[in-house]
Amino acid sequence: MTDHLHTGPTDRPRRYRVPLDAGRPVPEPGGGVDGMVYRAVVDDPDAPDHGDVVALKLLLTVAPQDIDVLDKRLEPLRTLDDPRVMRVRGSFVGTALTDDDRPEPDDFDVCYVVADWVEGRRLSDVSPTPDGSLRWASEIARAVALLHRIDAPEAPAGMLHRDLKTTNVRLRADGTPVLVDYGLARPDHEDASVVGTPGWLAPEVAAGRAGGKPADVYGVGAIAHDLLTGTPPRRDGAVLAARRVGDSLRPFPLADEIGRHIGALLALDPDDRPTDLERWADHLDLLASGKDPGRRRRLTARLVGAGALALLAIVGIWLAVAATEPTGTSASGTKNSAATTTSVTATSTAPRSTWDCNREPALPEGAAGDLIRGAYRPSNDTCVGAVDTFEAATVLTLLDVEGEPVSVILATADTPAVRLTSAQYASYREIAGRSSSANTANYGGYPTSVRADDATGYDIIELSSGGVIAGPHAGAQSFWVPRQVRALWESRGGLTGDLGAPTSPVQLTGPTLRLEFERGYMEVEAKAGLAGTAEWLPFSFEDATVTLVDPAAELAKLGDVADRVLRQSNGSSWYVDEDLVRHWIPDAPTWGCVQANDKVLPVNVPGYAVAALKLGDRAWCETK
Repeated sequence: MTDHLHTGPTDRPRRYRVPLDAGRPVPEPGGGVDGMVYRAVVDDPDAPDHGDVVALKLLLTVAPQDIDVLDKRLEPLRTLDDPRVMRVRGSFVGTALTDDDRPEPDDFDVCYVVADWVEGRRLSDVSPTPDGSLRWASEIARAVALLHRIDAPEAPAGMLHRDLKTTNVRLRADGTPVLVDYGLARPDHEDASVVGTPGWLAPEVAAGRAGGKPADVYGVGAIAHDLLTGTPPRRDGAVLAARRVGDSLRPFPLADEIGRHIGALLALDPDDRPTDLERWADHLDLLASGKDPGRRRRLTARLVGAGALALLAIVGIWLAVAATEPTGTSASGTKNSAATTTSVTATSTAPRSTWDCNREPALPEGAAGDLIRGAYRPSNDTCVGAVDTFEAATVLTLLDVEGEPVSVILATADTPAVRLTSAQYASYREIAGRSSSANTANYGGYPTSVRADDATGYDIIELSSGGVIAGPHAGAQSFWVPRQVRALWESRGGLTGDLGAPTSPVQLTGPTLRLEFERGYMEVEAKAGLAGTAEWLPFSFEDATVTLVDPAAELAKLGDVADRVLRQSNGSSWYVDEDLVRHWIPDAPTWGCVQANDKVLPVNVPGYAVAALKLGDRAWCETK
């Protein structure tokens, strides 16, 4: 039995060997949205790099006829010489990973990218300290700045990474972070599609617009936010992001200043983000060392201002005394001043609200504006903020007396005015923003009401499409339950039933929609009308059936697990036995176990699992 697969016959240049683990090739975790990355070895005796270990990425989104375009696009990345960025070696067309040494010409239909292998852990797998997180954020910013400064005929305006996240950064043994995975990289001047990883997208990209350098700047901020708070940002603006980062750093020196510095990268408006990442990184290094250059400038300004005010006060007192001085003369003939008392009134330094909390909202004419106007109630602790639009909705932002957004009132001409907290609105925008503007109403719809489920501590946002958004009161990550899944979910008890709360975004693979819950998952087989990535459902579909997968029934269909075909990949059948299934347990993102035929078998294993409900937990399985 072979212990490896390869990308072509032995006499083919650019042949790479991929070792097998328990009989199958094992892709690296976090390979990105456009393909799978394998650790491979150059297997071309005539090549100067024969025997080198490389990163081999199998691209799922590039056709063989486009290989020349891809090669030209990646050309600027071949000359990179910096320890913080991975160097690309080239791209080529080969076969799917195979053990066949005599493939047919038609078998050469897979595009690959080859890059230097970066030994180390993914940043997402590291438990960082505040010092380490700030140092890595600074170095990552400099690495992205290097890509942006590339000046080559193929990329005169620099290169964009377009998929910045912690899984695309590796940490060398010496602590140097390295940018990897350029599968979505493009020259800045190219017209580009809207791509990236959901949850890490800049607001403008999530809203359906192609991102430029500001989207990469947001990506640097997203990595820093994740390192310091444990989660990617919520796309709710610089102020709230700064507060979360600052809170996570306490009692670290200058926690609030560092929070604001990182929050600036996460501004909702691309034009409000810093443009010089090198300078931003230098400033972060100073803040991390306990020095605040901004404080020095503010102190200097205050001292200069204080000196000027003191001079003015002296002059003012002299003028006041001169104005009250008697004009009589003494016996000696000199002017004499009577004793006078001069009082100086200090200017009040009490804090004053930046916002005018007495003004009425300036809402547009029309049904949506009238609905919001009718729902708005002035109060002593709420001020009127910006009036904006989101697709067909009009949105009024409400602020506290310090100017921080606390809630919104949203309405359309066809849906009622609904008040959402800032966290609820951010969750809704993230979910609805994954659709194109033309499909928002069908994809997720607009909020029509909000109710609290006190038994579970969840908020339920009803949507005009018939679906709901469910999330904790505290404003943590919320998830969408589409109309097609909702009826069956609620028939099984909803939040308190045998499935529980939703725990992941909607996943779409081919015609199958999948939604995972705390204690199981449901699948929808779509008959028509679907398109998009594996992370979201772009619009509703009528001809669909909803089924809840029964693990006992699925295992009964399988019978003996050993020597059964559980998955087909690239035309090759993979056979799985119990030991191989157990080998994959550590990499399972969500899994459980069932007892069948006197054996405890793990289920929901990535790639070839067949059971559905998550029964028990890891500890329960390991004791059986």
